[in-house]
Amino acid sequence: MKTSSAPFNLGQVFGEAVALHRAGQLRQAERIYARVVKVAPDHFDALNLLGAVKIQQGQFGEAQRLFGAAIKINPRIPAAWCNLGQAQYALKRPADALQSFDKARALAPEDVDILYQHANALLALDRPREALAELEVVLARKPQHFEARLNSGLAQAKLENPECALADFDSALALVPQHPVAHFNRGVVLIKLGRYAEAVAANERAIAAAPDYVAAWLNRGMALAQLRCFEEAIASYGEVLARRKDNADAHFNRALALLTIGDYRRGFEDYEWRWRRTGVPAPKNRGRRLWLGEFPLAGKTILLHAEQGLGDTIQFARYAPLVAAQGAKVVLEVQPELKSLLSRLDGVTAVVARGEAPPPFDVHCPLGSLPLARKTELPVVPAQLAATAQLTHLGGELADLNDTAGVLAMCDLLITVDTAPAHLAGAMGRPVWVLVPFAPDWRWMLDGEITPWYPSARVFRQSALADWNAVIARAAAALQSRTL
Repeated sequence: MKTSSAPFNLGQVFGEAVALHRAGQLRQAERIYARVVKVAPDHFDALNLLGAVKIQQGQFGEAQRLFGAAIKINPRIPAAWCNLGQAQYALKRPADALQSFDKARALAPEDVDILYQHANALLALDRPREALAELEVVLARKPQHFEARLNSGLAQAKLENPECALADFDSALALVPQHPVAHFNRGVVLIKLGRYAEAVAANERAIAAAPDYVAAWLNRGMALAQLRCFEEAIASYGEVLARRKDNADAHFNRALALLTIGDYRRGFEDYEWRWRRTGVPAPKNRGRRLWLGEFPLAGKTILLHAEQGLGDTIQFARYAPLVAAQGAKVVLEVQPELKSLLSRLDGVTAVVARGEAPPPFDVHCPLGSLPLARKTELPVVPAQLAATAQLTHLGGELADLNDTAGVLAMCDLLITVDTAPAHLAGAMGRPVWVLVPFAPDWRWMLDGEITPWYPSARVFRQSALADWNAVIARAAAALQSRTL
């Protein structure tokens, strides 16, 4: 005789699932919650707690669906709205999350945990001032709330209050001393404050707690570069790339370090990653093949186009005559301020201002890629701008860089920091003294008073971080000797 199975006790089975959930046995709890929902599709608690399991498992889309279903059954439970908001936040939908947290707050206005989640959504929506005000309320009621203290630091950093942010991160670390994210963000603020040695140490603490923390390896490298520890910086970027070989920020920062120490072959290869850096817009689609030196140009028309600042354009324009010498017709697209000046370059068929329609072309190359295309090594290609220029305007404001060139042609000496006129004077072969920081831009090299890019330039370097007084004193002494 066949015996019947034991009756399904919904309350007992649900209690077992809750106990398993509390014990961290998520898969077992998930199976039982799902069984309860199958038997009782309108079981609010089972839907809500199954959604909580899904969040813990990283299944945010399914969690959102389950919380939504629970809320349809009972929309008066603030925890369900808060849970829905957390799922939406995890799905990178902070605006939707904020609406859910608003509903949760309306039902439970005194709930500090809901207020904390609401502040997080505001921070994600780039509303740091409002977020900070709410986090201050949370911390007033729960001073030991680590996450609120950490996020208060993030809000202060977004509000350009680095000292306040640093104090918050220090307070967070007093609560959880080995927290890698707190150490990392402390390092971010220290870099902003110019306290690079401390930033290195902060990122090393983050890495000690989380060895695969890619962002900490990257920022460690950036801080080391500011301390002129370029070999160590390069090694730190290598740690990033060992974990994420396509990390464009690491490739680009390694390029700058390699170029600064004069390793142009490897440096310019990595420099091509500049287009894929965080926050950099995608380059304009030129509708033609990119040329990086891999095939002959004879009989072709190539568009060489500016991509960075005025000084960069002046620096790399020297390659245009060399490209023309390969048998190509060269069209040069530059900033409007440089159109007149660079029209004098040898071998250039046409110069157009950015925004103007160029003549038809077969291939293109960004100016900053020409050193790679030409396989540049030290010493570099000499500048190509003539030292003479017609002065068309003097007084008031100079009309363009051609006017600036006219002034420089009459000057005995230009003293400047790293600006477009420094590049212009150097390209013209005019005497120029350039004052550069302790960690210089790569084109001024690491040591000595000369740069291969501009033989007429003399480089005055900081010997210590932020010490401009000594640089100016050396330049003043040199100027006095020059005029005696």
